[in-house]
Amino acid sequence: MAAAGFDPKNVDMVVISHFHGDHINGLLNAEGTLAFANAEVLVPSVEWKYFMDDGEISGSGKVFIQSDVTNVPYLFAANPGWHAFFDQDPAMAEKARRKTYDMMVAEKLQVQGFHYPFPGLGNVEKDGNGYRVIPAPWNPVI
Repeated sequence: MAAAGFDPKNVDMVVISHFHGDHINGLLNAEGTLAFANAEVLVPSVEWKYFMDDGEISGSGKVFIQSDVTNVPYLFAANPGWHAFFDQDPAMAEKARRKTYDMMVAEKLQVQGFHYPFPGLGNVEKDGNGYRVIPAPWNPVI
C-alpha cells in the first residue's frame, strides 16, 4: 500500500468475508499492531458467532495419542468388535477400543495414531455400532 501511495491510517472500513488466514492475516502489521488503526472491521454475524462464541467451539485443543488402541485404525474403528492376533485378550481389547473411542467422541478430541495413514491426525465420530475416523486437513505450515 505504501508503494502505491496509500496511507493505512486513511482506511476507515475493512470488510472480512470469512476468517480464513488469506483473508485476515493483513489485519495486523509486522509489529503485531493493527494495520488499519482507524478502520471499522466488518464481519458477517454468522462468521463472528462461529469463531467467537464459546458455545460454538468444537474440541478442547487437546490431542489424544492413541498408540496401539487399534493396529489398523480405519478397520478397527469402524469395526471395534473385530479381533486380531495381537489382541491378547480379545474381549478386553474390544472393551478398551470402545471406551477409548467413546471418550474421544464425547470430548471431541483430536486423535493421533502411530498406525494412522498420512496425515496421522484426525477426529472420531460415532457411526452405527462403530466409529469413523475423519482425517485432519493437512497443513504444511508449522
